[in-house]
Amino acid sequence: MIQWVGRSDWTLTRSLAIPDEPGQVTELVFEGIDTIADVSIDGARVLESRNMHLSHSIDVSGYRGGTCSLEVALLSPFAYADDVEREVGPYPGSFDETPYTYVRKMACSFGWDWGPRVADLGLWRPVHLRTWSTARLDSVVASTNRPGEPSVEVRVGIARQPGVDASLSVRARVRGTGLDVEGSAVMASDEQEVILVVKAPGAARWWPRGAGAAALYDLEVELLDGSGVPLDRDERRIGFRTIELDTTSSDGAFGLVINDEPVLARGFNWIPATLLPGLADRTAVRTLLEAAVAANSNIVRVWGGGTYESRDFYDACDELGILVWQDFAFACGAYPETAAMREDIANEARQNVTRLASHPSLVLWNGNNENLWLHEALNWENELDHRPWGAGYYFDVIPRVIASLAPDQPYYPGSPWSGGWNVEPNDPDHQTHHAWEMWNNRDYIHYRDDAPRFVSEFGWQGPASTPVLTASISDALDGPHAAGLVFHQKAADGVAKLQLGISRHFPVTEDFADWHYITSVIQARAVTAALDHWASLWPRCRGAIVWQLNDIWPAISWSALDVAGTPKPVLHAIADSFDDLHVSLIGEAGGRRVFVHNRGRSRLEADLGMRGLSSSGTTQFTTATSLRLDAGASSFVDASLGAAEALEVTLLGRRRFAFADADGSAGIPDPGLESSVVVENGVASLVVTATSAIAREVLVRPELEVAGVTASSRLLTILPGEQCVVPLTVGAGVDRDDLDRVARGDRTVTSLFDYLARNR
Repeated sequence: MIQWVGRSDWTLTRSLAIPDEPGQVTELVFEGIDTIADVSIDGARVLESRNMHLSHSIDVSGYRGGTCSLEVALLSPFAYADDVEREVGPYPGSFDETPYTYVRKMACSFGWDWGPRVADLGLWRPVHLRTWSTARLDSVVASTNRPGEPSVEVRVGIARQPGVDASLSVRARVRGTGLDVEGSAVMASDEQEVILVVKAPGAARWWPRGAGAAALYDLEVELLDGSGVPLDRDERRIGFRTIELDTTSSDGAFGLVINDEPVLARGFNWIPATLLPGLADRTAVRTLLEAAVAANSNIVRVWGGGTYESRDFYDACDELGILVWQDFAFACGAYPETAAMREDIANEARQNVTRLASHPSLVLWNGNNENLWLHEALNWENELDHRPWGAGYYFDVIPRVIASLAPDQPYYPGSPWSGGWNVEPNDPDHQTHHAWEMWNNRDYIHYRDDAPRFVSEFGWQGPASTPVLTASISDALDGPHAAGLVFHQKAADGVAKLQLGISRHFPVTEDFADWHYITSVIQARAVTAALDHWASLWPRCRGAIVWQLNDIWPAISWSALDVAGTPKPVLHAIADSFDDLHVSLIGEAGGRRVFVHNRGRSRLEADLGMRGLSSSGTTQFTTATSLRLDAGASSFVDASLGAAEALEVTLLGRRRFAFADADGSAGIPDPGLESSVVVENGVASLVVTATSAIAREVLVRPELEVAGVTASSRLLTILPGEQCVVPLTVGAGVDRDDLDRVARGDRTVTSLFDYLARNR
């Protein structure tokens, strides 16, 4: 157990040599300290840090040419939070013994309903020395959200060397394909800030993924002295795009408009990439975001219980064309509003808005996660006896900071929020909505009971891949109630909710492999049911953001990727629903419709085919409908199974199925699955064939037979006579005999028939 780490105090010491640079300023820069720390030099305290989300610089010029002793005393965040609670009184949060509302530390480090409690402490971002003279760049904010021809407004703040009186100039240059323009401004000796505008005629627009290219340009900002000698330089990449948040108050709309075009936002909520903050490198972050892009998403929401991410994260989003919805670091709790806390949070907002606002991917700031909703739903007002609880941050402190630093960027007070206190904050008919009622209390078929405007959180749980679970759980995985498996389930009543989700559609099981299969199936079904329904409501519903993309440990959670980066079946299902050419079947028997949405950039002209099938694969009927859809247009086509047992819908390589007996409650025939392994050019594949009937929701898990062999986790529908080739990933030490065992293994391939046959 490691809980003692966060409940202990720690001291870091080292000797520090300060360069001898006469006439210059030398600063010791801490880019991030987690979280409660006193910094001393030669025994004298030079900094008290009480906020993980801040950076600090300390003037150490007085130590030039010598060696000093640097000490960072890290104090227990639990002890600090206890002191704050004694000062301000108790404040409600969502989890017991998690004092995240009293300390400006990543909330989920105290544990959440998808991860363990690891209240770490330390230097979580780099520490370095910075030397300069006369003046340096203190902040650069570049805004391209400007009407008319492309241009960038560059807001530059400078720090001046004490006692040095000098006029300065700032030069901004934008370069890229077919573009090389610049602008400059002179600063008087008493000025600390300057704003200059650089026009960029002919610059290409930056577009989110699926809507166009994410065109980027290099911005170079130089600070020069009165003689034109460079003093400091900043380099970054920018994109020219306009942003608007459409919150038409008369009808409750909520949607992003990029470059004057409404966007259907489809993406993932982002939690920290690693269990310990700061350990995710550029490659790890990029890999996760590329997985989101591969799933056809165009937005990530950086959730308020985590951190403001590294530059690597936002650079990757800029390059990949992923929109970023950025929460401020508040989640699921009431936050005290002392004068000191308000000042600290204003500084936190200033630093992070300055650091992030120039990224073209960042299109929305959001005040908090669920605090406005929970304040009303849980009657915090009475519990707090009318003490301030955070509203001052979301409606006053933060919007004032954004208005001063990035006035052209949209801000919204919270998620969910319905636009005013006269409407329940999580009302699906008004602006943002968190759709958790189905997971918590109702069946997933009830997603279609509402017609929300924008769903910024929803999800359904499913297990991590079997290799991850078997490698991380030491006791026997002998069923869904195995102690190790239950320990890796952090959601309240999560085990029972998963079992209830099974029981509403299928017989429950006590076998681990079958439980893993059927919970994976239901997760994919549930998320697909929600996404396809909400997609069919366009343009009323203008976005859906799945909870959550990634995991930070071997969990039973809502993630689409497990901690090893292995896609769950739900990720493939999400990719189908997020496809730029969306094809889905909406409704039940007697009321089905095919919904097609052309989210691409060109006109669609193609035939939609429908084929009724018996369970043995015999064709009962065929129809075809000619579709002509402009970019952004959608259409419904009536669909009926008639007397058929299955309906196959095809459009430009997309294939979707519906079944008269969705759960096989009346019994479904044995598909007669056969499998073999072929190896060509050193690449192994499993060939799966249905010989006698339609094989439904087929999941290939070779790791259940041979450790070290894995496969795609896509759920497959295989018609009789079809062969499905599934590539295998083969680890070191696996030989041909092992691959033959994979092909022969009873658990390598599981279909819905297999599950029902074993668990009736």
